[in-house]
Amino acid sequence: MDRFLLFFFSLLLVWEGNGQSVPLPNLFGPNPGINKMATYQLDNSGAKLNLGLSTQARVMYNFSNIPVPGTTTISDAEGYDFVRQRLRLATDIRYVDSTSNVQMGAYTQVEYRGAWGGSSPTYSDPRNTSPINNPHNFLQARGIRYGYLYLQWNQRTTFTTGILPLSDAFGGMLFDAEWDFNVGGLALGGPFLQKGKYRLALLNLLDELIDDGVLSTKDAYLIIAEQSYPFGSLKFNTSVYRINFPKSSASDKLNETWLGASLGRADEDALSWQGALILNTGDFKGEHTGLAASLKLDAPLGTGKLSFLGLMATGAENDHGANAFFTPHFLVSTAGYWAKTHIFTPAGPSDVNDFGLEIGNGGAGLKTLQLNFNFPISFPGMSANTYCAWYSAAKDRSNSKYMGVELGGWVDWQLNRFLHWDFGGAYAFMGKFYGPGAEDIFEFFSRLQFEW
Repeated sequence: MDRFLLFFFSLLLVWEGNGQSVPLPNLFGPNPGINKMATYQLDNSGAKLNLGLSTQARVMYNFSNIPVPGTTTISDAEGYDFVRQRLRLATDIRYVDSTSNVQMGAYTQVEYRGAWGGSSPTYSDPRNTSPINNPHNFLQARGIRYGYLYLQWNQRTTFTTGILPLSDAFGGMLFDAEWDFNVGGLALGGPFLQKGKYRLALLNLLDELIDDGVLSTKDAYLIIAEQSYPFGSLKFNTSVYRINFPKSSASDKLNETWLGASLGRADEDALSWQGALILNTGDFKGEHTGLAASLKLDAPLGTGKLSFLGLMATGAENDHGANAFFTPHFLVSTAGYWAKTHIFTPAGPSDVNDFGLEIGNGGAGLKTLQLNFNFPISFPGMSANTYCAWYSAAKDRSNSKYMGVELGGWVDWQLNRFLHWDFGGAYAFMGKFYGPGAEDIFEFFSRLQFEW
């Protein structure tokens, strides 16, 4: 077994006994959590079963000229539209034994998605084609999105195993469970040195990926080791991520490691900030060492909130070289909600159609400055969001680094407690990075969503 795997399991044994109370996993993020529906008393010993349910249903409309369907390209962009629907149902069955302080259970979320209507009804999701024998992070139109068993003992350590929704510690810049980066494996988490927290995971990243994607081998493992610790009002985090292939797949040699750290302060009533630094080293497309850095700021402004993101990642000529920075997103063709834009990157109300840009920019590197303002509207249940973003590569493509500027905004209307409607649009002035004849790109979107 690889020495890195031996080191990882040693950490499991050393860190497992630390800590105090830790909550049971709530891995949805902003998606709907579980609603407790019923409790069944098993006997007189204090043991019982809790049943929980949740649902999310949405219908989305999208009209744009983002080049993907048919033969359109960024220099020959044509308008099209489609309607897409999605339904998620989740159940949680939890065994609780108050006498032995043990909780365990099973969580399952199923998903259906499809498209209907419009000039391009079959195009509703960039993941709607191959592979047939797919890894977990390429969920097909009908399937299990999450499905895992969990166990918590002594109010201090939680163990989960199954198809797990695990995101990185940097806001989805490397991998993001909210964008279906949901992979099979096991994870362990709990308190670290009294005040801190840790998370360890070993995941089977790919399972016979046979399409024409970047990777075409199997039995790759993603290893996660993280810890966070507060220092007064500051929170410090260090993370190690590694994609490791067994020696038997020497023809597809790929070992990538990410070492990251972040420091930040969260405050709802004052300036919040987080700075992060990530080092990536490996041998994909040749030996390389790349660096990424980001700064996020959030501050109240009047009745709204102003947010800023600045990010840079090193790049290399011809997508490979000594300074390239690659991400798990790029290696397995997923995306993330790390940015504030709708055309260059996914965003909630419009995430069925976008460029899927990741911070490594396919090896070209990236520089971006983004500004976002969220504020209420003088109408019951309404708020609005406006943004602007500048993108540039670290290295030339088509004799240019300039990628473009994107502007946009949308309105969120909370029709009632569970139902809300988002609608808005975005426009991108495209740069010569994408070619001398790159056309500007537009997108209009609408999302009606019930969430319980």
